[in-house]
Amino acid sequence: MDGDDRREMIAQAYDTLERTADIDIGERDPFGEDALQKWERLRARSRAPDAAPVGRAKVEHDRRWQKWFRESFIEMMGSSTFAAIMGRIVSDQRAYAREQVEPLRRSLDRARRDLAAANAEIKRLKRARPAEIVTWRLDAKSYRITPFDAEGKPGAGIDLRPAFQQFINEVLDQ
Repeated sequence: MDGDDRREMIAQAYDTLERTADIDIGERDPFGEDALQKWERLRARSRAPDAAPVGRAKVEHDRRWQKWFRESFIEMMGSSTFAAIMGRIVSDQRAYAREQVEPLRRSLDRARRDLAAANAEIKRLKRARPAEIVTWRLDAKSYRITPFDAEGKPGAGIDLRPAFQQFINEVLDQ
């Protein structure tokens, strides 16, 4: 840096001092954080985290962290603010659950009614369904056959006399 550059830098410094001369900085708190401390605190916040501990160091780190968490959690549990917050959270969650469950309950009731109606219809159709014929009984004297189901109940009989009479008439006419 030559002499001209130094003179220019000094001139700029004095110019800056003159422009800021009327700025009131106020009284500094002797117990407050100074600029360097604040800068280091902010810098520490933006640093990359240290490498994760391994081996025994990790075990010790985890133990200390768990101890801190337990102590902090127990202390927090005893506060009235925590109880109020948790009460509010539980209340809100119950209200939300009721809002979600009510439509499901109505839908379930509808499904139950539909199922009951379907079961009733199935029973009605089973009763209306003709029974499976297991055997036939022939009454040769009256030319009549009667069906019977598995329970032994007779069905509607069939009179065969008109069919045999027509057959005989057709054979004799030829």
